[in-house]
Amino acid sequence: MDILYSSHSTDTVNAHHGVWKLSDGYEIKDSHPLGRITFAEAIEQSSNVVFALQSQKIADDKFYKYARDFGFGITLGIDVPGEVSGRMKKPREFDGATKYFMAYGYELAATALQIVNAYSAVANGGVMMKPYLIKKILDENGNEIESYSPQKIRRVISPETAKELTELFCGVVERGTGVEARVQGMRIAGKTGTAQQLVDGTYSKKAYTASFVGFFPADKPKIAMMIMLDKPQTDIYGGKTAAPIFRRIAQRWISATHIEGIKDEILTEQSDSVTVPDVRGISVENAEVVLHQLGLRLKNRGQGIIAQQSPLPTIRVVRGSEILAESRVPTPQVVNTDSTEKVRIAALRPDVRGMAVRRALAVLHAAGTKVKVIGSGSVQRQTWAPGKEKSCTIECK
Repeated sequence: MDILYSSHSTDTVNAHHGVWKLSDGYEIKDSHPLGRITFAEAIEQSSNVVFALQSQKIADDKFYKYARDFGFGITLGIDVPGEVSGRMKKPREFDGATKYFMAYGYELAATALQIVNAYSAVANGGVMMKPYLIKKILDENGNEIESYSPQKIRRVISPETAKELTELFCGVVERGTGVEARVQGMRIAGKTGTAQQLVDGTYSKKAYTASFVGFFPADKPKIAMMIMLDKPQTDIYGGKTAAPIFRRIAQRWISATHIEGIKDEILTEQSDSVTVPDVRGISVENAEVVLHQLGLRLKNRGQGIIAQQSPLPTIRVVRGSEILAESRVPTPQVVNTDSTEKVRIAALRPDVRGMAVRRALAVLHAAGTKVKVIGSGSVQRQTWAPGKEKSCTIECK
């Protein structure tokens, strides 16, 4: 692979203050404006504008070949049925804007397996491996019938280029959009992702996929992993939602292994950490009090009762961390008393209409409510049992 810029290059590129117009008037935008920056900084800050502009320095055929060699647009041959190839345009199908969009993840349909396997190739020094799930097959007596071992598919990039990319991805975690994935004592290489979802043939401005993909330890990789969130509620950016999950999994992996020098630093970091409490189902004011007592901060969207939080309860975080929350004003319920007087029952009854069924169950269970579920999908109707403040039925579609 041609190295346009190295991780140590001081050459700068123009990010056009976060907005660059194509000839047809379409605008490529960054989430935050950037001026002249190094290519390493463009990776760290995830500049769509820079990625799009730099893609034009690579010929169509070569651009396609590298993407194909990394496993996009083809099946990888994993040992389970149902693998799909995704979709990637061939050079003859390219139009004037194809490479612009492909450079930052659009005009391309890729599976999570393809993405994490591509990053694994970087972790493996540039060699693409065939993914597999089954290590061996035994008979009923424990005798080995068949075994499987790692298989090389192809060399995609040189060891030197793989090392450069690893350094660039480490910069994302150490200084850029992926700092929430950082683990004390161990270098992590990775990249954040935030993508609009296709809804009825157009890219939605409300439905997003947030992700973080990477590998660790960056110097001697053992694990490659991708965290992908469908329509995250507290924040649309992968660096804010997926990266912290990646970090917590990495920390658990370290705790379960014995890598010299790393485990002790993790334990030191955790000595100033606390367990996230469950604040779902309580008021924003009470949640702030609970979190403040633990040295945590609340970042809330909405008013009323906390419906969702991130990180989830029982996760350990460093004191001073921010807990993201989404709250809503519950709908008061009107019932008849024995005296036929109408009274309003306050919102100890969380209103979960419109939520996905899993979210709704989490909120209702946190409030101590017994739930009967009819159907699947999102909650269309919610009915409270007469005279029972802690029992309801949700109808989903």
